[in-house]
Amino acid sequence: MRPLMSKLVAFSSALVALVALSDPGMGQEERERAQQTLESLPELESREAFVPGVQPNCPNPPADYPGGLDDQFGGSTDPVTTSPALAAFLASHPPTRQFDEIGADKLFGHSFQIKACRICAAQFEVRMQAAGTPQDWNDTITIYGNTINAAGLIWRAPTCPLPGPCPGTSGAAGTTVLTWYLPPLSIAMLNNLCCSGRSAWVNVVAQDDHAIDYVKLRIWYY
Repeated sequence: MRPLMSKLVAFSSALVALVALSDPGMGQEERERAQQTLESLPELESREAFVPGVQPNCPNPPADYPGGLDDQFGGSTDPVTTSPALAAFLASHPPTRQFDEIGADKLFGHSFQIKACRICAAQFEVRMQAAGTPQDWNDTITIYGNTINAAGLIWRAPTCPLPGPCPGTSGAAGTTVLTWYLPPLSIAMLNNLCCSGRSAWVNVVAQDDHAIDYVKLRIWYY
C-alpha cells in the first residue's frame, strides 16, 4: 500500500475508534475493542523526517556553496574568494590568510555568491584550528551581506561555543568542525539580500587566531 493511502487508512481507523469511545452508550466489551484498535495502529506522524534544524516546509534538496578543500589542512594553501566589499575590508586589515594557512594574527575572509532566493533554511559549517593558546578562544566568526559592517551583519557566533568543543583545545594540532543552523532572522535577512536584485554576496570573516581548512554554506530553498 502506498504511504499516503496507508496513512489515510490508519487515520480513518483512529477516527472511528475515537468516535466509538466517545459514545456514552457503548458497552465495556466494545470500549475495550476500540481501545485495542487505537493501540494497535502505527503512530500517526505529523511530519516526515527532516534534517535537524531544517523546517518541514523546505521541500527541495539543499544546494552547497563550498569554499576551500576539505583536506584536513593537507597539501598547499587554497585561495579564498572575495567580493569587492570583502577584498576592500581585508586590504584595510592586514595581514590576512588563505585556506589552510596556519598561525596567529591573520584575519580570514571568504565570499559566497548566492544564485537564488526563497531560502527556507541555511547551515554554515567550518573546520578550523586555533593557534593553540587559551587567548585564541575569544574569536568570533561572522556572516555579512554585501557590506562588511553592522548594517550588513547577518549572523555571528563564537569560535568556541559553550560548552565546547573549542578548536585547538588539544594543542596546536587540534581541529574542530563546527556546524550551525542559522536562526529565522538570519534567514529573513538572506532572503532580503538575495531577492533585492543586487549582487548577492555573502561574506564570512573569522577573527585572526584561527586557521580555516574549509567553509561550507548549505541552503535549502522553497
